[in-house]
Amino acid sequence: VENGSEQQNTYGERPQQEQTVYYGQPVCPGIAPKNIGISILLSFVTCGIYCIYWAYCLVRDLKIVVGEGDKDLVVEFLLFAFVPFYDLYWFYTRDQKLVEAGKSYGVPVSDNALLYLLLAVFGFGIVSYALLQSDLNKVAK
Repeated sequence: VENGSEQQNTYGERPQQEQTVYYGQPVCPGIAPKNIGISILLSFVTCGIYCIYWAYCLVRDLKIVVGEGDKDLVVEFLLFAFVPFYDLYWFYTRDQKLVEAGKSYGVPVSDNALLYLLLAVFGFGIVSYALLQSDLNKVAK
């Protein structure tokens, strides 16, 4: 059984620019994919409290994917959570950064910056969270 799993990893690898990526392993090892349905359900059940945690995870994971690490993580999250209209700017600019990062990882990420912006303007921020999480999950897989 152990021999078979070693062979599977050997056949499952594919070259990506300057790195080797294994199918089933994270493309960006610093983040883990989240279940979007459970995140939405928990956000409603906890009356939005989980949504705050989810927003923090989005900010953290996006900073990791674009290569910024933990630099100014708390400041960016506080701006996102408490400064009016900063979330509109954040959704628009971070999606553009995610698209560029996706190219460097060899993962196609669609440019939905305008869609995220419009959803947030009309009060559907949780849909923006879900779509952005879906794009992050592509990079995390």
